[in-house]
Amino acid sequence: SEFKLLKRFTLRAEDDDGFADMGEVRCVLDANARTLTHLTLGAYLARTHSWDGAFQSGTIQNLTHLELVDTRISHGVLSRVAHAHRLVSLTLHGTLDKPGAATVVFGSDHVLEGRHTFLPHLADFRFVLVGHDSDISLFQSVVQFLRGRTRLRRLDLGNCPWELVLRLLPDLTGL
Repeated sequence: SEFKLLKRFTLRAEDDDGFADMGEVRCVLDANARTLTHLTLGAYLARTHSWDGAFQSGTIQNLTHLELVDTRISHGVLSRVAHAHRLVSLTLHGTLDKPGAATVVFGSDHVLEGRHTFLPHLADFRFVLVGHDSDISLFQSVVQFLRGRTRLRRLDLGNCPWELVLRLLPDLTGL
């Protein structure tokens, strides 16, 4: 937490118990609130792990790149992501604690005056879930969230049903 000018921070919580000191992670985020733009966090999927404390940092709203990899994603974390309006790149790879709540979050996007209200600058989106293959309503909500995003350059929807992706592709002229 002594580093003060980090632009990018990556943490993989891969020790024997799969945990990282969340207080220390939060300190690193807070200490670099002015400069940190790229955050990558990962932990064992099999372990109960929460990034909730770290995501209370105001730094989250300043990020342009966020990658949550091989980890559990709580509703609290997803809600904070929804308020990170500067995000250009977002990776959500793991398991959602509350897929129903995530469906609502992604479904909350609106287009006003030709601009998306939820993550308006998104150009790179990776949504790869483990254990949610049959949650069609979640994937429908994510596909709706992606409609008309002409800035989108890269896309990975993991196990999203092909029929949904196929209907989405004509709207994504920047891919």
